[in-house]
Amino acid sequence: MSTTYAILLPSEVVDLIIGNLSPTDDAATLYSCSRVSRTFSSAARRGIFSTLVINAHKTSQDQNLGFRTVPRSVESTTHRNKALASLLADPTFGLALLVRELQIRIDTRCLIINESSHLNEVLTIIHSRASNLNTLSLGSEPQSAASIRERSWSELPVETASILLSMCRTLPVSQLRFLYFSDIPSSILTSPQYPHLHRIELQWTTFVPTVENNDSTLEEETNTVSSLVAYLPRYGSCLISRHKIVVIRAYIFVFSNPEPKGDLARLLYLLEHGLPKSLVSFACFVIDHTYGGDFLAGVDLGKMTELRTASFRTYFHLSGNLSQSVSKVMDFLKRGNLQARKLQEIQVILRSSDALDWAPSNQYGEIHLHLDLLRDKYPNLQKFNLCFELSIFRYSEHTEGLRLHHEERFLAAIKLTNPASSPMAPILQVDVSMCLYDDVNYDYASSRESIDKFWQQ
Repeated sequence: MSTTYAILLPSEVVDLIIGNLSPTDDAATLYSCSRVSRTFSSAARRGIFSTLVINAHKTSQDQNLGFRTVPRSVESTTHRNKALASLLADPTFGLALLVRELQIRIDTRCLIINESSHLNEVLTIIHSRASNLNTLSLGSEPQSAASIRERSWSELPVETASILLSMCRTLPVSQLRFLYFSDIPSSILTSPQYPHLHRIELQWTTFVPTVENNDSTLEEETNTVSSLVAYLPRYGSCLISRHKIVVIRAYIFVFSNPEPKGDLARLLYLLEHGLPKSLVSFACFVIDHTYGGDFLAGVDLGKMTELRTASFRTYFHLSGNLSQSVSKVMDFLKRGNLQARKLQEIQVILRSSDALDWAPSNQYGEIHLHLDLLRDKYPNLQKFNLCFELSIFRYSEHTEGLRLHHEERFLAAIKLTNPASSPMAPILQVDVSMCLYDDVNYDYASSRESIDKFWQQ
């Protein structure tokens, strides 16, 4: 005769277990947990409905390709949204009260924002019942890097846009996320009608100036802020308060053909008109390897008075311009007379723009780092991180050995200059990592053969 014992876990332990599961990445596990017991079911339900993702795609598992994203049919999308609306509207379970984050993903077909998808029905119920909603995310949903397409606010149906704005006004939405979205009305950041909004995350996002006030004094202040909104970083994070927008993280992409209103032009405008008083604590400059102009012309880190971390990501050719790439960054760091007193860390990340040459005779020249010369401009600089990302064709059992081999070469190439009479230089940290080279025309068989020959030597 067998005896079965039920193990009762405290609800706090169950909450900790469920809390480690992501509503988006571990959805299947959450569904399984909801069938374990009443205690697990209640906790899993909170996890499942804490983040709602409304899209026209589904994830399926392929025996050869693994997990992949495939588009839903019109009928499937409509049925899914109708079922979701029915669940959220049912007062028996109060599922709408569990929703903390709403994500709307628009694919290349724009199916999810079509009238036939019944999206507005779902949004209306969330608007009226999801009184705990605090995060709203809106953006494009690419199936691959090649299919990324920026969406415009004007593409949204009028009723959909109206419901979304009303949700931001009446629900406690404190955070907005936009992904690959353009021409968003700046009033959503500057108008007092959105009292709870505190933070905004941007990923390739732009705004257009709008003014919605009649009071002349208020209108003048709003006009000033609204004009700055149009120059916010397309990629970064901002804090929002009435008549004030604070950029806390900014990613500046610099290409070989500068755009009239590209990231660098936006940064220069903000430095001139509004950024010096803001709290930019992290700035990352991503420089195209074909960029041949004056390195970040006009930018002085000393104007970012609250900057704590500055990161530079650029490219180098293994044929021999590594030293030149580092020198450009070092010359830029010494530019300007203003001090960046709060800057504590500088990161310089260099990635090979061509695939790794396996020949052991390959040399990297000398890399001169005059870190002691940075102390005057950055008196509180504590750490200088120099990272090399080497492109390889595929990972193998030799990858770690190759990394150590080239790490030794890079360390030998670095020449530090720190006279005894100079102030103490920041700590130098050097990292070497491997990343895959994405040239689809490369012959992997010959690559493997060259690797084997390298190690035989």
